Amino acid sequence: MVGEPRNGGPSPTAEALRVRRYHTRNRTGCSTCRRRHVRCDEKRPSCSNCLVGQRACEYPPMEPTLRERRSHNRTLPGQQQPWAVHEAHGSLSFSVSQLTRHAAGDPFDALAVQMPLKSQELFHYLTDGTRSWNSPCPKGKRPSGFDAVVHDPYALRSTLIIAGLHYAWNTGNLQSFEPTFLFHKVESIRTVNDWMQTRDAAQAAVAVRQVLTLGFAECCLGNLPAAESHLHGLMALLDIADPVGGGRIGEDEVDRELADRYLILCQNFLHGKKSRFGKPRPRTTSNNSSPRPGTGTEEDTENSAVMDRMRAAHQTEPGGIDNQLKSLTKFPHFFAPPPRGRKPVDIDAASVVEILRDITRYIDGAASHFGRWDDPEDFFVQGAPTRLFMHVIDLHVLSFSGKVEKKTTTPYDENGSPPNFTSSWSGISITLGLYLHTVLGVWNAGRPMSSRLLCRLVQILKRHLVRDRQRLGGKGGLDKGFWFWKAFTAAVSLASARGYAAGYASSSRSSPSSSSWSSAASASSPDSARTASAEEVCRGIEDVEVLEEWFALAIKKWSKTANVKTWPEARAVLSSVVWPDNCSSEPLAMSVWGRVMALEGN
Repeated sequence: MVGEPRNGGPSPTAEALRVRRYHTRNRTGCSTCRRRHVRCDEKRPSCSNCLVGQRACEYPPMEPTLRERRSHNRTLPGQQQPWAVHEAHGSLSFSVSQLTRHAAGDPFDALAVQMPLKSQELFHYLTDGTRSWNSPCPKGKRPSGFDAVVHDPYALRSTLIIAGLHYAWNTGNLQSFEPTFLFHKVESIRTVNDWMQTRDAAQAAVAVRQVLTLGFAECCLGNLPAAESHLHGLMALLDIADPVGGGRIGEDEVDRELADRYLILCQNFLHGKKSRFGKPRPRTTSNNSSPRPGTGTEEDTENSAVMDRMRAAHQTEPGGIDNQLKSLTKFPHFFAPPPRGRKPVDIDAASVVEILRDITRYIDGAASHFGRWDDPEDFFVQGAPTRLFMHVIDLHVLSFSGKVEKKTTTPYDENGSPPNFTSSWSGISITLGLYLHTVLGVWNAGRPMSSRLLCRLVQILKRHLVRDRQRLGGKGGLDKGFWFWKAFTAAVSLASARGYAAGYASSSRSSPSSSSWSSAASASSPDSARTASAEEVCRGIEDVEVLEEWFALAIKKWSKTANVKTWPEARAVLSSVVWPDNCSSEPLAMSVWGRVMALEGN
């Protein structure tokens, strides 16, 4: 019967219904699809057919069309001929076999540094985490710090290290990010070593920031001695890059200012952590009282224990760990270049002064009840140092935001006008560190500061005080008092450093075997290896004496302008800003004022 299948074969009707699909010719597809007579979707660098079949996908060099070839000979003189550079296509051709599957279209391939291992994931972790946190700057106008770091190789490298620290503090350890973190640490060290070979003055600020990032990383991971060693090494680097301390590193004024600010922030952070976690802990006694040389495993275990203590301590503070993590995400603003033409402006330091007053009240209370302050954990758990750390970073970001509003209030006077605490960021940040270290004695675990570091900080402060000296002639009492408070705190710190050096010199003459400051000041300390060496404390003491003379003359000029002659009058001015009622540095402060008043004939 017609239409019935023969021997069970397919129906002729079904064969008649099959319609062959026709395609237009594909002239620009890949060579593999054209060779297989398969239509190519022309996706680059690899089409879908080749990706599915895991074949090498290569596109032949594009040829000019017939119309373009005909017009080739009709090109007018002086005009570029079409496809004049097609001979160079051979150097640009590539194969998908030379790329990883995930490399196609990867936007991170355009970043300023190599992003091996889990670098991209680590960078995403930090940048995505900041989107939910508020910035101190006005909404819609906040600085795009992460937009700037992706174009600067050194800033991006430091940002990745900070991202690793953020993750370690957030989770307790680096976990799978440790190889990535170590890779970028090694690259930062290589950057510093390269600078030591060239000693390019324009790149000195880059080397300074890299060393500071490395030291900050060691501090956050619990290795406080290594962090302090980085800080001492930085002083040696600065002696090469800027031997006279005139602030002549970096490419321009803003670059130098950022390097100065990063130094100020990191040394304050390190000195605060040393006060909380760097004091000697009780150790078990044994028959052999002599210290045994430690192994690398013991050191790693100790560093891990310190980091665990840090994380646990931050969690005991009200919002401590969250505030610390938020502050870490803003660190790129210290090494990322700001928008072109943007310069820092003065900030209102009233919030910083208020926190310093809270700290001073606590220290005064402890001194009045117990005679002295000796419980760092109870002090830090109140959260004032963490709040101070947050405010300082926020004010730095704000000073570069271009949106700082000028205060309409006038300085404090006898009519009760509001106070004026306008200051440069560097000026107030240096002074608060010196105040906490020398006047209150709560910074750096009560140990002396390196004289070279002190001189660097005071030289920066000196430049800002010289710039602000014009305020003496046109503003009210408290504004003048704020200037005097900064200058006098620096003078007390310099006098304290000179006293430490003199004390070590006398003790070394009586005990030549002493080789560290701890042996001169506290020979019974079991943690003497962790204290700053006496040589580091005393090195550069000549510069301390020169600066001390300059500050004495500057304070003398202020006293004549403000008509302040006696120590009670000067102390009242200091107390109008912030000054303790009960402190061990009172005799030193009185002696500094007496030396200033002795310059009557000068």
